[in-house]
Amino acid sequence: NYPNAMALSYMKRHNIANPDVTRKAMGMLDRGYGKLTSFECNKRGYEWFGHDPGHEALSAFGLMQFTDMQKLMVVDSEMMVRTRAWLMNRRDGKGGFQRNPRHLHVWSVEQAIINAYVLWAITEADVAAGQPMRATSELAAELTELNRVARGSDDPYLVALSAATLLNVRRTDDGLFLLSQLAAMQQPDGHLEGQTTVTSSGGQSLKMETTAIAALAFVKSPRDVPCAQRAAAWIKENRQGNAGFGSTQATVLALKALIAVAAESTAVLGG
Repeated sequence: NYPNAMALSYMKRHNIANPDVTRKAMGMLDRGYGKLTSFECNKRGYEWFGHDPGHEALSAFGLMQFTDMQKLMVVDSEMMVRTRAWLMNRRDGKGGFQRNPRHLHVWSVEQAIINAYVLWAITEADVAAGQPMRATSELAAELTELNRVARGSDDPYLVALSAATLLNVRRTDDGLFLLSQLAAMQQPDGHLEGQTTVTSSGGQSLKMETTAIAALAFVKSPRDVPCAQRAAAWIKENRQGNAGFGSTQATVLALKALIAVAAESTAVLGG
């Protein structure tokens, strides 16, 4: 469902969505949305089968998905508030988040990645809701720990998530410092080599997810838009024959990055 949402957003951005395609896509989104919300747990948060306890990273993924879907259709705002509140209640008091040990597809192996991914999703939702500063005080301890860990990391996936998050909450100096760190990791062809992701991706999907997250971070700084454009160019050049970009997570992030870069670039990227 999420790739469909991002594909429709991309087509609308580039004025290439005809009415028949739009009607079909919106019908699929509506049906998919109904199925997705059925997996909300009784004690809130989301899990693969809707069973308590919820899963932190998957719930963060859901919050981000619903945030992007909200640009296309009506999404239950109270459900989104519940999901954010559930994630906030999963803080561990040590600058990170608790972790449900029950997971599928090797999700959520590295704790530092979980912390960064959840913070990124929360702050992305806050920015979309017009409340970018909301997390600045609420998550002060977590943001400070995120910055500390990212400054000592050589993993561009983690650094990119952290830079984007800190820029979301207007901790600009910290975010720009991490972007400089990230730019030094970018390869000449525009891609970045991550070490791991929240879904423990490998191969091309690992490169795609890392490069897409980096593009989403770079585009938040006018200084770094050229880095974002190089990353976007690599993403487009490495689209697979089936019109996807790898895993579901990779495809979602690739489209999200292309939309963001197109919105900020002076020249619209070609289709």
